[in-house]
Amino acid sequence: MATYKSIAYDQVLGNPSAMVLLQTSSVTDGDGDLTFTGLSSDYKEYMITHLNYKSQNDGEGLAIQGTTDGTNYNIAMTTTHFSAGYFNTTSAITAIQFQPSTGDMEAGTFKLYGVN
Repeated sequence: MATYKSIAYDQVLGNPSAMVLLQTSSVTDGDGDLTFTGLSSDYKEYMITHLNYKSQNDGEGLAIQGTTDGTNYNIAMTTTHFSAGYFNTTSAITAIQFQPSTGDMEAGTFKLYGVN
C-alpha cells in the first residue's frame, strides 16, 4: 500500500499545475486499438486516465504496449494489473498503444498528461 500512496499523493495531486493535458482520444465502436504518439523527454513522467472504457467482450482486459521506433509495439515490460509499471528499455518510448485482450474497443475516453 505504501507504493500506491506514494504514487497517488505525489506532486501530481499536490500540485495540479505539474500536469499538462497533451492529448484526448475517444474510442468508437470497433476500434482495435488506441495509440498516443509524440512522447518525448519534455516531461519527467506521463500519466494516462480512462473514463467509461468498455470492450466488446464484457470483462475483457486492456493491454498497454510501447514502441521506440513507432512501429514495433513489443517492448518487454513489468506491470501490476495496469496500475503501475515500467517498460524495460534504455531507449526512449515514443508512443504507447492500448488494446483489449480479444475483440475490439466499444467506448471510452482516454487522456494523456505530461507530468513535471
